[in-house]
Amino acid sequence: METEPQARRREAAPATGAVRPRLRGDVYFTATSDGTFVRSARGNSLSLLLEGASVHRLLTALAPALTGAATLEELLTDVPAPQRPSARQLIGTLLERGFARDAGSDLPHTLDDEEAERYAAQVQFIDCFADSAERRFQDFRAAGVVCVCSPEAARGFLSALTDCGTSRLTLVVPDSDAMLTIHQFATTLPEVPAELAFVPAPATADGADAADWETLLGAADVVLHLADHPGVGDREAVARFCTRLGKPLVQGLAVADAVWIWPVRMPAAGAGGDPGAGAPDGDGGRSGDGDGATVQDGDGDAPWQRLLATRTEAERRALLAGPCPDELYRGPVPELAALQLAFRAFCHLTGVAMPELTAMARLDTATLEIDHHPVRTPRTPETSSRPGTPDAFRTPDAGSTGSHPSGGESERERPDRGRHPDGDRRPDGGRRCLSRSSSPSRRRR
Repeated sequence: METEPQARRREAAPATGAVRPRLRGDVYFTATSDGTFVRSARGNSLSLLLEGASVHRLLTALAPALTGAATLEELLTDVPAPQRPSARQLIGTLLERGFARDAGSDLPHTLDDEEAERYAAQVQFIDCFADSAERRFQDFRAAGVVCVCSPEAARGFLSALTDCGTSRLTLVVPDSDAMLTIHQFATTLPEVPAELAFVPAPATADGADAADWETLLGAADVVLHLADHPGVGDREAVARFCTRLGKPLVQGLAVADAVWIWPVRMPAAGAGGDPGAGAPDGDGGRSGDGDGATVQDGDGDAPWQRLLATRTEAERRALLAGPCPDELYRGPVPELAALQLAFRAFCHLTGVAMPELTAMARLDTATLEIDHHPVRTPRTPETSSRPGTPDAFRTPDAGSTGSHPSGGESERERPDRGRHPDGDRRPDGGRRCLSRSSSPSRRRR
């Protein structure tokens, strides 16, 4: 952490009068014995101690006006003349250190006042990570979202995506009975997307059903597929359809004792071909080691294959043990899994990038804990007993059985145990805060 005198010595371009300063939504500050402590929830490195007894009072007065609507010169006209140099210097420091940004180059948007007020939390969340937050949210509102899942998970998708602001949503569920169930649930909500459709899932991935799958998925801007029911499509087949159609895909798989959730997967440049074709080599893609929120590797199965390759034989058997038993996959589990997929889709469509979004996520069906598993390079043959056939990496069908591991993943391989599902815990104290643990959705019931 740097003090204000240290920050002053950093070389930076001075704030000009044309700058439209906007305080980021994840910034909070509090008075200390010798000044004001300012911190961003994006990381411990983004903190600053502003020395001076009057700084907190000045920042408290300026903060509500730092919305990007006025230029720096316009803001200073409302500041008493003796305090203008201090105010200019303070705003310049906030801009220089990344606590505020110049909103003058933001893209235009068409959100009306009612939308801006209703979805202020979502816009503020985006603004923590990217510029042009209103325009990004506007584009998210216009995007078509297709969710393929069981009726239990469909309730979670409908609630979460409605709260996030989705206006175009298609729910693909196993059969007409499931459609009736979710339709009845939708009538209990105070609000649903303007364009909401319920569609039965095609029975197979072959012949005429394949054409139906392509029609359903081809209309989407992003596809969310939670493979938690035999009637909602084979995970690998849906992935291949999305590859052929060039559609972003977020998938979850309910296995013996957990739900595994993939990063958002984009088809690699030039990928495509017959949906029935085999998956490309798992090493041809990019693992979740960077700061982005997508993984680009053909049909996107490389994270799963690498995850399996870095596990022991016992752990690998448990991961491939088959579908989650009904007695475990109940209560809040389907809706929590749907919420995780919806959050990743929201971040992808709005350009929000966090390192944990490139990791595989594991929702424990017993404890409801969510761990993030960065996908590392597979162990060498000398350090692991990797299965000898490609079938060992395939997702089991509904009839598969297997045993649970006694120990599961080690704590060494689970660095994120105990963390909030969406990231770091919200810091305490301060005047304002929107941390990474804050979901963009909100309930209006």
